[in-house]
This record gives sequence, structure tokens and C-alpha cells, in this order.
Amino acid sequence: KDERRTITYNMKDLYGRSQQTCKLVLMRLADAMAGTVSPAVEGELTVEHILPTKPSSTSIWQQWFADANQRARFCSSIGNLALLPTALNDRARNHEFTRKRLVYREADRGVAGLLLQDVLDQQEWRATQIERREAQFQEMIQQLWNFKDSKTDADASPDQLPRPGRASRRRA
Repeated sequence: KDERRTITYNMKDLYGRSQQTCKLVLMRLADAMAGTVSPAVEGELTVEHILPTKPSSTSIWQQWFADANQRARFCSSIGNLALLPTALNDRARNHEFTRKRLVYREADRGVAGLLLQDVLDQQEWRATQIERREAQFQEMIQQLWNFKDSKTDADASPDQLPRPGRASRRRA
């Protein structure tokens, strides 16, 4: 089984599959960016959809993502997700990107701020930005959890094999 393909597939809708797992993966990505484990308490943070799940009918989001299926796909992408304290997430809501960026700037440099740094550098939040960020997160995840790229266990040296508790075992 190709772990890279499986991870890529599951990252397309991680939030929909498990909100708790999604939050933990985002926290781990932030830890990797910081180079240390964050003291943040997981319960203090919520998952923010940068492209909102329910933008208003007159929103710029409707213009940027006119196709409802495309909007749903990008909305659930890990590249569209961040962590925010509950109060900031409530303020960001379904607003336009320019207004959301103002709210995001209030996030501290901890877990939330690290995950939003690249978002704050953007003037627009379209499919291209989400895809780029998704690819970056997928690469980080593959490195953090040492997922192999299309190798079979027979091709791997013993020290490259997954260990119980670290990664799933592959079947021949």
C-alpha cells in the first residue's frame, strides 16, 4: 500500500473524517514549525476554516469559488485549515478574507500564529494558495511521521521498516 497516496487522500478531508485528529495534526505541524513542543492546551484552540464552510451568497468567496463542489473540496482541505483560540475563531466566522486576516493578526506567535504566518502574507485566498499550503503540509507530515514513498517492505532495509506504534504495517 502506498502510504504517501493514502496520506494525501486522507488529508483532503481530515476535518470531516475526525475533527479531533485534524486538530492534533495541526498542533503537531505547528510544533514542527516552532522546533519545539508547544505548551498550548489543545482544548483552548479550535479549527478555523480560512475559506468558510458557509460563505454568504454575496461574498467574494462565492466569486473566487463559484463551483459549489470545488468550494467544498477546498474548504475541507488541510491547506485551508488553521488553529485559533475560540474567541478569535468566533470573530473570524464567515467573513471576507481581508477581514479574517485582521482577526488572524491578533493570534499570538504560539501554535495559532505559526500556522497563520503564510496566510497573513497572502492578499487573496484562492485555490492556488490552498493547494500550495496543502502540499507543504503533506510534505511536512510525511517527514514528521517518516512515511515511505512507494517502497515495499521487501525493498526497505530493517532500520527503515515501520515499528509498532509508529506507523501502520504494510501487507505484502
